[in-house]
Amino acid sequence: MTRYETFRIVRKGLDGVVEANTIEAESLEAVMANDDQVAVVNNVASFRALPGSGDRLGAALAELVAPSRSEPGCLRYEVYQADDDDRAWLVLENWCSADAFDHHMSTSYVKGFLAELPQLCGDDVVIRRYRQRSTTVDSSVGGQR
Repeated sequence: MTRYETFRIVRKGLDGVVEANTIEAESLEAVMANDDQVAVVNNVASFRALPGSGDRLGAALAELVAPSRSEPGCLRYEVYQADDDDRAWLVLENWCSADAFDHHMSTSYVKGFLAELPQLCGDDVVIRRYRQRSTTVDSSVGGQR
């Protein structure tokens, strides 16, 4: 098994306990879906490119944006590069359900991207799921709701 057939999933529960597990790629969808307290799936995936591979990693991540955004259930899919480290990249993604995220992870373009990771990344890819804890801004009221 290559390094990128596994992912590290990190969660912090309401009780403050942090749980970290390393799982096989094909189990990722099941782990992400195993949280029925979350209506919207909010994930942050962090990547660190190999030296000299930052631009290639960024291009590969950018290729995921359009098809991901066109998937049913995709609410947000954005790629960011760190200002102070051109090898550090993040993907922020929001899905309407765990099923929508499961579908995303099963697409051919995501699987193709995952197959490229050993040539692009020097560190483990970390995917974290987050629960929204702040209120949502409501511009019609001029504040929070």
